[in-house]
Amino acid sequence: MGLEEKLPSGFLLTTVEKLAGYMRK
Repeated sequence: MGLEEKLPSGFLLTTVEKLAGYMRK
């Protein structure tokens, strides 16, 4: 998977945090 190579590391972290917050609600 080349997603990590194309996207910045900060974007991935933000997405994970948003998903985690959404799952909690």
